Amino acid sequence: DEVFPLVRAGFMTKADSPLKVYACFRIEHCPGGRPASCGAFRDTSAVACGRCEDDTYEASWGCQACKDEGFAGNVLPLLLMLVFATTLIVGITFVMNRPLSSQKHSAMEISVLMSLTVVAMQTLGVFDQVSVTWLEPLASILRACKLVGFDLKILRLSCLISSSEVASYGFSQSPILFSSFVAALSLGIKKCRKPTISFRTEFGNTMGNVASMLFISLVLSCVRPLICYSHPSGNGASVSSYPSVLCFQSGSGHFTMIGIGALTFVLVPLPFLALAVVATRMYPTVMNRERDSLLFLNMLRFLFVKFNPSAYYYGTVMLMRSLSVCMVPVIFQDQSSTQVVVMILSILSFLLMQQTIRPWRKRTTNMADGVLSAMLVVLLVVGSMASAHISKDGALPYLGVLAFAGIVLVCIGGLVHSLYRHFRVHPWFHSFICHHKADAAAQARYLKMLMDTQSRSTTFIDSDHLRDLDTLFDIVRCRISQLVVYLTHDTLTRPWCAGEIATAFNQQKVKMVEVRTASFVAPTDEQLADLDKYIDFSNCSLAKYGFVIEDIRDAFRCLLSSNGVRRETPDYSLGPRARMELLARTVLSQGSHSNQMVTCPALPDQDGMILLSSDTEDDEATAAAGILSAKMQVHALGMERGICSLCDFKESQSDSQPPDASSQIDLVRLIHRSSACIVVLSDGTLRSHVQLRFIVHAMTKQNSAKQNSAMQAQGMTNSGSIVSIAVIPVRTRSFEFPTERRGSDHSHHPSAPSPTHT
Repeated sequence: DEVFPLVRAGFMTKADSPLKVYACFRIEHCPGGRPASCGAFRDTSAVACGRCEDDTYEASWGCQACKDEGFAGNVLPLLLMLVFATTLIVGITFVMNRPLSSQKHSAMEISVLMSLTVVAMQTLGVFDQVSVTWLEPLASILRACKLVGFDLKILRLSCLISSSEVASYGFSQSPILFSSFVAALSLGIKKCRKPTISFRTEFGNTMGNVASMLFISLVLSCVRPLICYSHPSGNGASVSSYPSVLCFQSGSGHFTMIGIGALTFVLVPLPFLALAVVATRMYPTVMNRERDSLLFLNMLRFLFVKFNPSAYYYGTVMLMRSLSVCMVPVIFQDQSSTQVVVMILSILSFLLMQQTIRPWRKRTTNMADGVLSAMLVVLLVVGSMASAHISKDGALPYLGVLAFAGIVLVCIGGLVHSLYRHFRVHPWFHSFICHHKADAAAQARYLKMLMDTQSRSTTFIDSDHLRDLDTLFDIVRCRISQLVVYLTHDTLTRPWCAGEIATAFNQQKVKMVEVRTASFVAPTDEQLADLDKYIDFSNCSLAKYGFVIEDIRDAFRCLLSSNGVRRETPDYSLGPRARMELLARTVLSQGSHSNQMVTCPALPDQDGMILLSSDTEDDEATAAAGILSAKMQVHALGMERGICSLCDFKESQSDSQPPDASSQIDLVRLIHRSSACIVVLSDGTLRSHVQLRFIVHAMTKQNSAKQNSAMQAQGMTNSGSIVSIAVIPVRTRSFEFPTERRGSDHSHHPSAPSPTHT
């Protein structure tokens, strides 16, 4: 009998060369002992026992016989994977191509979390290529994750067709072709049903989403032939994924694999990465041109819309992170410690950047991304600890399982949270007041206060969140019952107002109410045809939020024609307070009480009142007075009926009416019985007869009181004291104190009061 040296577990020798020792990529493949000793159903003639025998397939726990499963059992995994992949691609095709203006944040959050989950699974597949001894059950978990990385051995293809390692590797490049075919077929059917869609734009967006989500798998499948591990005694090296293939040796099929991988890399990952880099560099320039930015963003929405506009570049950063992770086992071969350290540094550096920038639109996705990266680092640390001198530590496998459980919990928990937010919208607002802050800030605020007082629901004002337009549009999209468009002179020229109107127009469940004030002038047909000039895009671009000019134009035309839009007009025959109360009531009650009689109350007959004066012809000034009156009634204890805004009462004379003596006498009597006079200064104050008379009488009483006090102090009079009052000016933004030149202009103004009036 011939005597042969025996080898340890994890190594093997071939029967025809018993002195040439090969290291097995997994210790369970090679039990050790005599030459040609391999695990169950493994080919003893293959280098490193790296191939299963004929009529067997590679499972996560070893080779299994095909006949044990039957034909149905061998075909079922492939069919299930095809059905799952088809459903996923069709879902991406239809969901990710919906108009951005109608896409809820919660739906986008769900898609981002699913994408992060897939990226985490692909990263675990890369970990399986690292020269680290993974303990069970982590080893089986990582091998299962290789399925996402286009390692299709687990689908039992060897039971259906007899194929070599080269053919198996070539077949692993087919998922991207299959994805393209399914996406093209889905979009072809969609275009037959809706011919107006752009096939090229939606196909590019669909495949962009697929490629960005599976970028790690795309790169890893291309570089897999370059990830090798060495055999002892200079006996060459084997491909980690195909141990029976010797690296850089003719006849083993390795050069053919490299050629297939290089061709795939040049055709798919490299052009995609180059497109992302070029598009990211072009983004700031293109987005400054509103018309060009629409087409640009629609074609590349997969790269930009998931992130905050300020972090538009983070899509390319994520691709760079994926590329760096894939290249670690290629560059640092057979250096397990270096591989682990470099990969940890890579993940931590991008984690630090992500937590600093916080690029995702929602807080949940930023947190989930950070926790997933942290758990991946923990898994690498656990793997690095599984060396020969500490691998017997019984707690080590449990630490790894705990880290993997953390990844699963983050993914599932994040998805559950997003689904909960998607189906249970909170907070909910009955109405959303869209307005131009410079023209109608006080009017909108006053209308909100009256609507909140008259109903149990809450009204939202866009100026409260004007800095975060993304959240603003999402509130219109899914958190309101109706959009109240408060039209003043420049409302439709504001980009955020245009975005809110277009968003509501695309949501059938959101009703629109149009409130036309006296200052509103509808845009002409020429202005509607050229909205790029009509809307002021100098400080805000709507394209980055997914709006196109055509959608805004259609929404404006629908609004102005009252096609499906309820129109309410303020009743200017009433006083400011009665007018706003009636408007709030009709908006809340959908117009059912629009004809209800509303009358102005009479002036209260009470001493010690606080009087508020405002320009009755200025809607902003009267609304500011109404807000001030309401707030003072809340905070002034014991003075609930002692605050009087003169413009709310019928005795308050309008500037359009000639002054008469009785009204002046009533005004003097009110001022003499008051404790304080508040004057709301606005643009028309110095042209308002009513306000000027109020100011003169209030200052006259204040000066008389001061003179009386001075004379009593000097003993020059014995008459009773005159109670002094406080005269408090409240300046609005529209008021400008007159200079000498402005005062001269006012004196010659046609509406300026004559000396006899004052």
